Amino acid sequence: MQFNSYELIFLFFPLTLLGFFLLGKGKQTNVALIWLIVASLLFYNWGSSLYVGLFGMSIFVNYALGLALSETVSLPINRRWILTFGIFLNLALLGYFKYADFTITSINQLFGSNWSLLKLALPLGISFFTFSQISYLVDIYQGKIQEEGFLNYCIFVSFFPKLIAGPITYYNELIPQFTKAETYRFQLENLAVGLTIFSLGLFKKAIFADSLATYSNPIFQLASEGKPLSFSVAWIGALAFCLQLYFDFSGYTDMAIGAARLFGIQLPLNFNSPYKATKVTQLWNTWHMSLTRFFRDYFFFPISRWLRQFSALRTQSGQQLATYGNTFAVMLIIGLWHGAGWNYLLWGGVNGLYLVFYQLWRNLRRRLGHNLTQQSLVARIFGWFLTFTTWTIALVLPKTTNLSQAWIVWQGMFDFSNLTQGANQVVGNPFINPTQLNLLPAALWVMVSLALVLLMPNTQEWLDQYRPALDYVSSKVKKNRYQQLWQRWRWQPSQGWAVVTAFLSVSAVLLMAREQPFIYFKF
Repeated sequence: MQFNSYELIFLFFPLTLLGFFLLGKGKQTNVALIWLIVASLLFYNWGSSLYVGLFGMSIFVNYALGLALSETVSLPINRRWILTFGIFLNLALLGYFKYADFTITSINQLFGSNWSLLKLALPLGISFFTFSQISYLVDIYQGKIQEEGFLNYCIFVSFFPKLIAGPITYYNELIPQFTKAETYRFQLENLAVGLTIFSLGLFKKAIFADSLATYSNPIFQLASEGKPLSFSVAWIGALAFCLQLYFDFSGYTDMAIGAARLFGIQLPLNFNSPYKATKVTQLWNTWHMSLTRFFRDYFFFPISRWLRQFSALRTQSGQQLATYGNTFAVMLIIGLWHGAGWNYLLWGGVNGLYLVFYQLWRNLRRRLGHNLTQQSLVARIFGWFLTFTTWTIALVLPKTTNLSQAWIVWQGMFDFSNLTQGANQVVGNPFINPTQLNLLPAALWVMVSLALVLLMPNTQEWLDQYRPALDYVSSKVKKNRYQQLWQRWRWQPSQGWAVVTAFLSVSAVLLMAREQPFIYFKF
């Protein structure tokens, strides 16, 4: 079951909300919690019935490991070994289903062997609930949280709005909200805010992401067939996918946060206008923020502390070298997390190099005595252009299945021999046959989409008076005239905004007939 499906919007949501608040109103909070857990498992079963048993077993095993790590249980086994075993078990499960066939294929190609592929179906959301449970084990080992019962753990892992594709939440973010009595009481503000955020996300997905897919997919299909692309065709395809990914994931995140808010639950911010970034570090700090945070807290920082044990790395230059290597290694892992393929690994490596080069550039400017806190308008524009362009070029890798396809696209993107060649080329679209797609409307839609991304406020800025995400804080910095203009149009629980929200919802629902799965569902 997807967020952009009729079954969820018109059946699952109303019934789940009704049962949750009716039971909560009768002060049967544990029963209401059980109702929500069962609904979340049904939601998971709808999308991945083959592995719902595996998902349930993962919850039981990790809860037992958490008990063993807690201070309430005394075992004759070193807690560090229990934690190590728990992390290994979770990563092994993820690795088996996600990377077994990739490993076998790579071995066959490298050594000329003929091992049979396992052809495993990937359990839905396995990357996300695996990372959530690893964070729980580490936090309970470090004493940051306490074990608070099986029901609380179940809802922490299975809460359906964040189950399939995040945001990746920590235990101490979610469970304190479920322990509050007011969570189980229906509040009109939560309904209005939640429906608005959900509608904005659905609109992004149905109107922008899915329409951009009809432009990017046929162009990359040409590359997969080995056909050369002209400069304009290649850039339109790359930019269309870049923006498709933005609206697809931003739309999903809004829908997840909005769905949770309907239950009175705030999820952490996961997307904060990354395409407005003027430097690569800013882009990664605002793109899939909960994933970046997880790798920072549970990989980058622990590895950095471990590296400081070596005397050769205690000098300033040694620490900088360790930071560069650590950054690159973490980005390789993030790339491979996004997909089991060499293109994904290379994509992570390219972004790792971007980050390392940026750190080297900052260190050089710092040694030259430059003021890094001030930046001219020209410098900001150039920084944005460089950041966005290099990000778009790198995104060709996860969109293609092998390097030869990526190379065809890159050749087109850097073929300056005839910049206008192919501008009027008509490309057959396998998704909307028998109609065909003219690249001029495609270029226009790409430009309109990019303008909206750069000029319009994001979802949380529209609703900043109502704390749309758990860790979102409205900026107190003095706003320029442009920002002040949008400030006057912030969302309010008014009749006017109710009409706008209804229009967005109806428009998106009417276009859901061409429903396409969310890109991040395959991760």
